[in-house]
Amino acid sequence: MQPLLSLLSTYDPLAPVLAEQLAPSAVPMVRTPESRLLHAILEQAAFDLLSYCNAQRTVDLRIHYDAWRWMRSGDRTHPFSFVNVCETLGYCPAAVRGRCFALLRAARRPALGPPG
Repeated sequence: MQPLLSLLSTYDPLAPVLAEQLAPSAVPMVRTPESRLLHAILEQAAFDLLSYCNAQRTVDLRIHYDAWRWMRSGDRTHPFSFVNVCETLGYCPAAVRGRCFALLRAARRPALGPPG
């Protein structure tokens, strides 16, 4: 699994988000066990979202959909919601979400053209 920052900051001239927008705040974060857990949660969600986007098996599609739904949620009531995880780590949730979904659009297989 690729680390989140390298996955999300891969240079793409068409990307709607600049890599600087995904960088942590200017205050360096101490890599506590808690912050490592939050990074792992975010990285796994990005991996699941992108790796299973063209899945054929129901179980794989469920993994993809669960990651998609978690990232789309604006819920702030759960301590491990997407918004709370991003903000705790110093990331802009909208920027991370936008970059992940831009990568998702690029990763999806192109739809077949009309028959005939």
